[in-house]
Amino acid sequence: IRARIEAMRMEALYSGKISINENGIKASVDYGMPSNHKTTKNWKSGTPTILEDMDSCMNQIVKDTGFTPTRVLTSKMILNVILRDSTIRSAVFGVNSAKMLTVTELNAFLAQQSLPQIAIYDEMYRIQGKDGKYKSVRYLPEDAFVMMPDGKMGDTFYGLTAEELELRNQPDIDIKSIGTIIVAMYATFDPVAKWIKAVATAMPSFPYADQVFSITVA
Repeated sequence: IRARIEAMRMEALYSGKISINENGIKASVDYGMPSNHKTTKNWKSGTPTILEDMDSCMNQIVKDTGFTPTRVLTSKMILNVILRDSTIRSAVFGVNSAKMLTVTELNAFLAQQSLPQIAIYDEMYRIQGKDGKYKSVRYLPEDAFVMMPDGKMGDTFYGLTAEELELRNQPDIDIKSIGTIIVAMYATFDPVAKWIKAVATAMPSFPYADQVFSITVA
C-alpha cells in the first residue's frame, strides 16, 4: 500500500497526472502541469546541449511562475550521461582532460552556473500480474529529469476506509491503525483460515505542479 501511494506521488511529479486502471476502476487526475513545462531532449547521442537545455527550462519556469528550480530528480542512468558529456567535462576540467567527473564536482559546477542540483531516485517496487508472476517497476521512469524549486511540492491526504467505519465495532475483528493504513485481522471457520487485510484511502496533492519542469531524455 505504501508503494502504491509512493507510485502516485512520483507519477504526479513527472507527468502532472495520475492514471488509475486497476481492480476494475478507471480514473484520472490532472494537476494542471502546463504543456510547455514538458519536453523531450536528446542527450544520449550526437552533440547534446545539456547545460543550455537546463538553463532554458529553468528560465521558462521563472518566466511563468516567478519561482526558480533549485533541484533535479533523475535516474543514475541519466546522471551518468551528464557526467560523461564531453562539453560539461571540458567546462569543468578544461579541453582535452581525460579526468572523470564526479557528482560532487558536477553539482559544484552547476551551482556556479546557477543551475539546479541533481539527485538520483532509482527506487523500485514489485507488481503482480494476472498470471501470478511479479515484475519490478520504477517509481520514477529511468528517462525522467524533473526540475523543481525548494520546499514541499504537496501533501498526501488520507480518508476513512469502509473497513474503519464498518468493522471497528465488531468484537470478533481486531482492527489496528498503522499510521494511515488500516490493517484488519480476522478468522473464518468455513473455510478455516486466518486473514490479514490492509487498506488505505489516499490521494497526493500537487499545488505547485506549474513550478515543475519535466524533461524526458531520449
